[in-house]
Amino acid sequence: MQHNWYGLFIILYMGLLYGQNEQFFLNGNNCYQHGDYQKALEWYQKVDIPCAVLMYNIGNCFYNMHHIVDALVYWSRAQKTASVVDLRTIQNHKLLAYKVLHIKEPDPIFYNSFVSFFCLQSIVLILWFFVCIVIFFLRGFMRWILLILGIIALSFGSIVLYKESYTRTSLYGYVNNDQEILFAGPGNWYHQIGTLPYATCVEIVHKEQDWYAICTNTTRGWVPAETIKVI
Repeated sequence: MQHNWYGLFIILYMGLLYGQNEQFFLNGNNCYQHGDYQKALEWYQKVDIPCAVLMYNIGNCFYNMHHIVDALVYWSRAQKTASVVDLRTIQNHKLLAYKVLHIKEPDPIFYNSFVSFFCLQSIVLILWFFVCIVIFFLRGFMRWILLILGIIALSFGSIVLYKESYTRTSLYGYVNNDQEILFAGPGNWYHQIGTLPYATCVEIVHKEQDWYAICTNTTRGWVPAETIKVI
């Protein structure tokens, strides 16, 4: 009997929590529609259950408040669990933000906007089986045609899968200062090797005390951790 009461309590608590989060979310939507982005942000940040739609809306609030880096951070968080259709919308928003900031370097964060990650994994697995079947069971001219086509499709699918898997397992962030100094080591006593513009997306490869070892498509070095907004 005690276990039954405990289970009932859990169900009631979860139902109450979900209802409360839904109300917070709806309040945030209402404030957003009326242009009160600061109040909408406060409501959204009270929601305890993170999801792609919530992260996307928070990013929109920050963008309309001209906090571009915060917007990019939350849009990038939304990308992790967004649907294929939503991914295209989020990517267009990010491209618009880069255009406003005159950033030409492409974002290294990669999520394909054609099929879901699970479907992509399934497609690559099916292509592996297809190639194996062609190798072991077919003969003649048709075998070589299908084998070449299968290998090309498998190579392309594997590259896309690798890039998205790498993105999902890597840590990224955005530079939150203008012309942030890049150092050769984890300390400002190391020599300066360059600067990073505001809102540059970087991959965080290592942390040592209060410093991040970061890299971009063109450079690598160390910056203070407080200057990077982690996704």
